Amino acid sequence: MIILMAGVTLAAFHLYLPQGTEKARTVAFGLMIFFQLFNVLSLRSLESSLFKIGIFTNPFITGALLISFAVQLLVMLLPFTQRAFGLAVLSPYELGGIILISTSVIVCVEFYKWLRKSMARRRASVA
Repeated sequence: MIILMAGVTLAAFHLYLPQGTEKARTVAFGLMIFFQLFNVLSLRSLESSLFKIGIFTNPFITGALLISFAVQLLVMLLPFTQRAFGLAVLSPYELGGIILISTSVIVCVEFYKWLRKSMARRRASVA
């Protein structure tokens, strides 16, 4: 997963660099944070699918993630926090793209879980 997160973040930084260092840094910052929030959500179990467990079944994780998500949005959207963190203004389209791209970590983790289960079943049937 780290290869996906780092690769996408570096690629996005490079893509936005012609628009200025602040813009590229803002996109990379957003991707890193949102990747980690979705990663926490998807890695609640290495055995069971997130969708089998249920996305909102752990109220402590749900609360922490919602608060973290809101704080991250405030940091990225409020002018005084943008200045404090050296961030640029993003369009709603750019912010939505960052969040959407960050959800790809869920797909990768779910594929990893499926692959791990399939390999375990294959080993069990051979033994």
